[in-house]
Formats: sequence, structure tokens, C-alpha cells
Amino acid sequence: MAGVFFRFGVSDGKANPIKYHYNLGIGGKGMIPGRPHDTFGLGWSYVELSDKLIPNLRAFLDLGLEREHAVELYYSVAVTPWLCVTPDLQIVQSVLNNVLQPGPQLNKVDTAVIGALRVYTRF
Repeated sequence: MAGVFFRFGVSDGKANPIKYHYNLGIGGKGMIPGRPHDTFGLGWSYVELSDKLIPNLRAFLDLGLEREHAVELYYSVAVTPWLCVTPDLQIVQSVLNNVLQPGPQLNKVDTAVIGALRVYTRF
């Protein structure tokens, strides 16, 4: 069994630094025969910040502060009815172009690739 999801939000960008955001993805359970308790998910997120968010500092330091993209993929293996092990992968293109380091100097922010392993137990 699988399902899709979608979420969207918008603001005028004056009181809220986030102007738009979108999330969409697919998730499911029991897609592999003989593994009815395994779950999976794949999602994408997009955030666009308001152009009213510190516009002068943003332009002067080339901080970016415009948009961020993120993708997440996971598969949860039901080892037993009470124990799940979940490898997870996230790829994030940050809203920041540069960060200020001691010195002071600006360093470019690269796309982050984050791997994780979660263990979940039920009592």
C-alpha cells in the first residue's frame, strides 16, 4: 500500500521570512512480498525566502538566503514486530550560499549529503 502527499504554503513575506514552501512525496508499507511491516518514503521540499529578509546584508555578503531544496529517502526494515532499522539519506541544497568564518572570511556552502541509521524499538 502506498500513498502520496503534498503541502503548500504562502505568505506575503513581510511578517514571515518564508514566502513559499512546497513538500511532496510518496510513502508506503508492505511493498515487498513477505515484508508487510517494512515502510518506505521519498520526499522533496522547496523553501523560498522573502526578498524582504535583510535585503542589503544579503546582497553585500552574497549569503544567498533565497531558496532551499531537500530530498529525503528512507527504507525501514521491520526486523521483528518491535524492532525497526531504518537507513536514511538526505540531500540538501542549503538556503545559504556562503557562511562567515572567523578571520573574517566567507566560505562557500556546498550541497550536503547526510546519511543516517535509525533504530526504533516498541515496548
